[in-house]
Amino acid sequence: HKECKKVTIFLSVFDVHANRAPIDGKITYRHYTMGSFLPAFKDSVGFENERHTICIENDRTSVLVTQIAGLLARRIVSWTDLDSVLERGQLYGMIKFGSCTEIYMDKDVELFVEKGQHITGGDTVIGRLRHE
Repeated sequence: HKECKKVTIFLSVFDVHANRAPIDGKITYRHYTMGSFLPAFKDSVGFENERHTICIENDRTSVLVTQIAGLLARRIVSWTDLDSVLERGQLYGMIKFGSCTEIYMDKDVELFVEKGQHITGGDTVIGRLRHE
């Protein structure tokens, strides 16, 4: 386990629930966990609710992304397999209706988002490696 930064994105039923790759890289880890369907805006939801986690790695960093189902979101969809190669911004999955996505990044990532900020998938840059 290494030190990292976490960004949690809460989605309402009115938001677009598509998930995009935060970096270029290969999927080196993939795990699906069955769970509850509690409201996705609670801090503890990532440990109790249905979720799908992938790790995307490249030669410079790795990012862990978890799709979390919510109260209405009863279906997590992923179009990836282990060893799939993704490009930054590429659609790789979606969560139907209210949900949450957690992104764990290298501690050296400079974050460009703040708590409570509204972001747009495929448009908002969440952060950048400081040594880029």
